[in-house]
Amino acid sequence: MPKMHREFCALVATMLWTAGAHAAEGAGPVDRGTFVLSAEHLTGVIHDDLKSNGATLGITTIALFGYQATTVFDMPRIAFDGFVIDGLSIGGSLAVYQASFGLSGQNSQSYTDVLIAPRVGYAYLFSRSVGIWPRAGFSYWHRGFSDAAASTHAFAFDADCPLVFFPAPHFAITVGPILDVSFGGSVTTDTVNLAPVGVAANQDISLLQFGLSAGVAGFF
Repeated sequence: MPKMHREFCALVATMLWTAGAHAAEGAGPVDRGTFVLSAEHLTGVIHDDLKSNGATLGITTIALFGYQATTVFDMPRIAFDGFVIDGLSIGGSLAVYQASFGLSGQNSQSYTDVLIAPRVGYAYLFSRSVGIWPRAGFSYWHRGFSDAAASTHAFAFDADCPLVFFPAPHFAITVGPILDVSFGGSVTTDTVNLAPVGVAANQDISLLQFGLSAGVAGFF
């Protein structure tokens, strides 16, 4: 092979190796000691199957900052995660939501939803720009009414697998599928205001939720 051709091939090989090294730079599990503050479920396409009294209600919504959300599981939430070893994260998310309802000219009622969702995950970066962060855990949801006439609670198994995109250092956009499967859910109604007998009525509920959700995160 002519000397010039050998030098050209060596230069191309060096350029390819250097490009590959730069592309791979930053790849690997997220470093131990990293802390992540996230705002999750900011927008997404979600399908909910709500079951109560043997009937199922299926609802598909496009939720934007909580608008058109069907349940508190769809609502935006704040999350905290810390990496205890390379790649392995432990943390959770929290959502608090309050709303009121009532007919015009009548006393309105209000309720407060609280959702607590601890979880574990594993985050791996393919490069400085993109990675994946599968997570799973359990959540507890409680709804209390202002007049204490009713309350709702449920447990759920939660899983999501967002892709993590870094448009800037330490700032990421997360997009990926979500799944929530509830169990042990019930509605308790104190009928003392509805009938003279004043007994409590219990009703089992369950929820299956899946879809695509997006949020933002800061890595520190």
